[in-house]
Amino acid sequence: MSAISAEVHPALVSAARELARHATKAGDVTVAEHGRSYSATEDGVTLSVCLVRGRGSWTVAQARYRVPGDAAELTGVLEAFCRAIEGLPLQEAADHGAIHACNGLRASVPQPLVAGIHTPRSMGAAFMRCERLMRAVLAQYRTVSDDRETRNFWNPALSQQWRLKTAEQQLESLRPVVENFRKSQGLAESEIWVARIEKMRRVVIDFGESVDAARKSALLMDLERAVRTATGERLELYMEELKDNNRIRRLGVQPARAAS
Repeated sequence: MSAISAEVHPALVSAARELARHATKAGDVTVAEHGRSYSATEDGVTLSVCLVRGRGSWTVAQARYRVPGDAAELTGVLEAFCRAIEGLPLQEAADHGAIHACNGLRASVPQPLVAGIHTPRSMGAAFMRCERLMRAVLAQYRTVSDDRETRNFWNPALSQQWRLKTAEQQLESLRPVVENFRKSQGLAESEIWVARIEKMRRVVIDFGESVDAARKSALLMDLERAVRTATGERLELYMEELKDNNRIRRLGVQPARAAS
């Protein structure tokens, strides 16, 4: 495999090349009125964005890239990345833009491409390059604006594909993710599992009594990230401490949830 082909997972090469043939995001950004532009370059590859203020946060209004030479796979990934982050809040673009691009490219490849969770790293170096460039842009913005807020409050609508699934189908799609996470953490089947899904977005996770209470919050946050990465949906994970669900409802106790 050539160095260029190694930029993306072999199963995504065809999709990346096809997107490169229909590229619309190559070039430079046009700075909007009252907007701000930033760019970052790595090994001759440049990502530029124009930000505009909206609803309390800066949003990516336009994203463009420049790639030296003929690197079709890298061009395709950058094209997917720019398309994915336009319209996203800056923090979300830096946090999960590469994941959105990855999910967009692998939409035409239904089977899992790796064992476990699909991440930018497992999908190829080009996705990691996009992530680094975008985070360099975010760092520039923070230097200029003195904005140190790192929390991400973006909460997009669930996809139609997810909304059309029954609750049981949603659970079935989550169980392998939880299973892989459980194994990676060295937990037994009796120590962590999906209890149920409420209102399509709320995923209630139950822990066995052997799991240390001090560890549960960290596990919940890590699992939430794994679930969001694997599904492409911004699901919210909660944990249920009490085993008597009727007692929970009777006392009005709300399950604890992972910090976003």
